[in-house]
Amino acid sequence: MTLNQSQSRRSLAVMLSRRLAHCGVKLKIDPLQVILAGRQATARREILQELLALLGNHGIASEAEALERSRRHADHFAAYAAARKLEPVHRLLSLALAWKIHTRQPSARPLAIRLKARLRARSLELGVARIQLALAGNAKTVRAALVEEMESLLRAALPNGQDVTVAVAQLTADTVRIKDLAWVDARRIARLAKQWLVAHPDSSMRQLAIRVAETVRTLGYSTSSNTIQPMLGGHKKTVRGFVYRAMQEQLYERCKPAPAEHALPSRAPETALSAAGVVGVDDTHCQWSATQSGSHGVGAMPSSTPPGRRQDAWPCSDHPRLPLSRPGRQRPV
Repeated sequence: MTLNQSQSRRSLAVMLSRRLAHCGVKLKIDPLQVILAGRQATARREILQELLALLGNHGIASEAEALERSRRHADHFAAYAAARKLEPVHRLLSLALAWKIHTRQPSARPLAIRLKARLRARSLELGVARIQLALAGNAKTVRAALVEEMESLLRAALPNGQDVTVAVAQLTADTVRIKDLAWVDARRIARLAKQWLVAHPDSSMRQLAIRVAETVRTLGYSTSSNTIQPMLGGHKKTVRGFVYRAMQEQLYERCKPAPAEHALPSRAPETALSAAGVVGVDDTHCQWSATQSGSHGVGAMPSSTPPGRRQDAWPCSDHPRLPLSRPGRQRPV
C-alpha cells in the first residue's frame, strides 16, 4: 500500500471488488476490507492474483519479489501503519484546546486547514470537514498522524524548551480562557447591548460595536466591528464567550467571563469544560464528550448534558435548547 500512500484500504477494496467482478467473482467491499486488514485467515486465490496484477503496474513481477520488498522495507511499512492506526480522540482534543487558548484562535476551521496541509505532506489525505468534526469532539477515534501533527503544531507555537504536557496542563487550567472559547446564546449579548444603549442615548449601535471590537482585541482575540454589530443587534444565534466578556466591560466596566450555565450544548471540549466548571484538562476530562456515546446504541449521538445536570434542566426557562447535529454513526478520522 505504500506505493499509493494517498489511497485508503477502502479505495483498494473498491478497486479489487470491481476487478474481481469482471472475473466472475462477486465480493463486496466490506469483506474485502477485512481480508486486506489481515483479520481473516484465508482468502480466495483470485484476490491474490488481482493484487499481483496491480503490483505489476509498479514493476513488481511476482509474489516472491513482493515479499522480498516487504522484508527489505519492513521499517518503512511499520511507520506507515503506525501513522494510520486509530487512537482515542482525547489527546487530540486536549492539544487542540491548548493551541486555541495559546494562540487566541477560537475557530477550529483554520486549525483543520493547517492540519490537512501537514497530513498531505505525509501522503495522508483527510478532508477539512472530517478533521473539524474530530476537533469538535464528534469522533471517538482519530489517526495517530493527526495527533502527532497537532502536537507538533502546538510545540511550534510554544516558547522554546517548554514541555508540551506541562503547557497543556497550564493552558487548560485557565478557566477564563476556556469560557472565552465557549459558545453563548447571542440573545444574552443583545439584551446587554440594549441596556447600554438605554444608558447612553447619544450613542449608536455602530459606536457600541466599535467599542466592543476594541475591547475584544485588548483581550487578545481578532475580530471587527462589522462582525460584532450583527451580534449586538440580535441577528446571530451564538457568539463566543469573549464577546460576552467584552460587552460586560462596556456595561459594568469589568470583564467578567460568561457564567458556566450560559454555555450552549456542544461536545467541543471548551464548551463541555465551561459548562461543567472543570478546572484543567486531563485524559479523564477530555473523555467527557467522547464517552457520552458509550452508553448509547450504535448511531446514537452522545448527550450534550454536562455531568451532574439533568437532561431537561436548562438554566433559563426562556432559553430553548438548540438542536445538535443530526444523529449518525461517528466515523474514525
